[in-house]
Amino acid sequence: MSKKQIKLELYFGALTASVSEQITEQFGIKVSLPAFDKDAKAIVRLYVRGITTDAENHKVRTRLMKKITEYINTYPICGTGE
Repeated sequence: MSKKQIKLELYFGALTASVSEQITEQFGIKVSLPAFDKDAKAIVRLYVRGITTDAENHKVRTRLMKKITEYINTYPICGTGE
């Protein structure tokens, strides 16, 4: 039997909730992913300071989203991904 792949809907931005908070809200179970929270904040910071362009920002957010999804599918949270 193959694992069910979950889909996440995350928002990145200076005024959005952390990755952990968003995943906690989506699945209704407390999740703590501090490394991904820091990554998301760093991406926003680089963009706001003008260090990354719109295109670079989009690519890096896409990559982070892929990593988060891979992590969640590898280490299921309360039955997700099973």
